[in-house]
Amino acid sequence: MNEIDLTKVDFEKPFMAGLMDGMPGGFFVYRGDETKKIIYANQKLLDIFDCDTWDEFVELTGGTFIGMVYARDRMIVHDYVRRARESGRTSGVTNYRIHTKKGVFKYVQNYANFVNDYVEGGLVYVFIAAARSTHDRLTGLPSMLNFLD
Repeated sequence: MNEIDLTKVDFEKPFMAGLMDGMPGGFFVYRGDETKKIIYANQKLLDIFDCDTWDEFVELTGGTFIGMVYARDRMIVHDYVRRARESGRTSGVTNYRIHTKKGVFKYVQNYANFVNDYVEGGLVYVFIAAARSTHDRLTGLPSMLNFLD
């Protein structure tokens, strides 16, 4: 059986599209610079945001990672990214809320890995999935598990 060299696979080909859309959650890639522009998103990510098309997703989020994060959680995510960079980490896990096209708030967990691509520069590869609530919906206070953590 021939092995596939994934470093040379074209994302536009059906194999890669099937691989990315077959992931058990949302997957996206964004630029690791100040723009944080999303350059790829699979259909499951669009589904998480209740969007049917890429255009709806871009309209909702502005096509950026920061635009995906609920406004009240942006400082938390920004501080996490800053601390990760200062410590030299290239991967990590973050929890935050998103606001979908239907107006629903969802808690998500973000598994990210920073890669310095020799052609594209800094890129961040992210897997995103539903997360347990970290705050009580009624009071806004930390949930018991989050408080104990």
